[in-house]
Amino acid sequence: MDTLSGVLMSVDLHHLRSQLEHSETRRIQHGVEQIVQRLVNVVGDAEERFHTNEVYGVGSYYSGTKINTPDEFDFLVELAAFEKLGSFNLRSPSFAVYTETQKRDTGIYKKIQLLDEAMIQEWKVENVCVNVGTKTRPVYILDQIAIKNAYYFTIETVWETFTASLPKGFTALNHQLGPGPSLILNLKWRGRKFPHLLVSVDMSLAIHVPNWPEGYDFHKQYPENPFSDIVSKLVTKYGHHLVPCVSSGDWQVPDASWKVSSSLVETRLFNRFPKDSRPLILIRLFKHFKSYCFTLKGQELLPGGYGEAKHDKETDTEIISSYLIKQSVFHMMIKIPLDSWNKDQVGKLFLDLVRFLFKVLQCQHLQDVFNSHNRLSLPEKGCKGLEYFGMLLDAFRNLYSSLKIREEKLNPVFDYLSEIVEDCAKYDQSVKELVDGLPDHLKQHC
Repeated sequence: MDTLSGVLMSVDLHHLRSQLEHSETRRIQHGVEQIVQRLVNVVGDAEERFHTNEVYGVGSYYSGTKINTPDEFDFLVELAAFEKLGSFNLRSPSFAVYTETQKRDTGIYKKIQLLDEAMIQEWKVENVCVNVGTKTRPVYILDQIAIKNAYYFTIETVWETFTASLPKGFTALNHQLGPGPSLILNLKWRGRKFPHLLVSVDMSLAIHVPNWPEGYDFHKQYPENPFSDIVSKLVTKYGHHLVPCVSSGDWQVPDASWKVSSSLVETRLFNRFPKDSRPLILIRLFKHFKSYCFTLKGQELLPGGYGEAKHDKETDTEIISSYLIKQSVFHMMIKIPLDSWNKDQVGKLFLDLVRFLFKVLQCQHLQDVFNSHNRLSLPEKGCKGLEYFGMLLDAFRNLYSSLKIREEKLNPVFDYLSEIVEDCAKYDQSVKELVDGLPDHLKQHC
């Protein structure tokens, strides 16, 4: 094993995964799941509209990409009211009431038009569905903000009763409306390994859409690739979900819009790989390094040292998001044969991912693997995202020093990374030079 691979795997095993593999972590997980299941049951009993079909664990913890401590859990809460076929239609955000024929739309934003009269009467309460038509020709659209608020206020009515009996070790601190689709429960866990652990539980209301292949075709460009075959089977089996889409800050979404979510498919995809597999190791490592290298505090870059930076989620700006890292790995999995993932060293794949992310930053977008009509946006060029890759060198040096590895052995690695950073910093007119520098197995797909 080469030195870089050894260091990276050591970081993953002993720093990023060690606490998550402690037996107390499983107790926290089971306790959180009991809390969430009991809450959705209590809410469903209090408000019949919010009966739940399924509660799915999704996100980094359930995907095997969580790092450090078990302090964040994500769930999709699938509402039972929308399981009846033919009870609603999906419309584009630009849906016009008086247009007889609608242009086929495969984007990620949707409006939900209720068709079932009994359901319309039921969801009129608290204006969860609103008439965007006329009295003589009504058209009822499900308001994503109103339904999220209604669920939140139902939680408030049962909160005192619900929190009276939580699993041992847990204390409920509060609940709040989170950004985007989430409702957040803030808990505290007291145990031996984690004596004062604050746990955030994100719950997203979701409507299941079982048969909806449109737009989920990017992976089909590679029909002979086993990864593409796996994705196709998962999409067919689990379908997709719609979650409330809420504007935040400068990010504006169409009125009354819901957003397509592939989180369950992504989670089930990751579940097919063992925790020590190359794709999961890469994602965990990059999530770790981005915290110290790729975060802005105001207009200043946070320190690049290993284990040094302290962040404020409310004010800090990520240069590279966790989702972008995950999608980049998905792209590499599609384009690189799966047997190469087993044969190649972690260090080589890590550097391949560095190069791939350079290309993404230069192009300012990345196509969503699960939806060919969605492009993941990146920070504006004013953020100088390419410059921040230079900070990766400082993080590496501090990391190796903390692990007591002789730096002279790693000079070739530092020289290689320095060359990449320097080349990309000078590069501003096209992506040709960068593509030329990519590994052969990636070059043909650019």
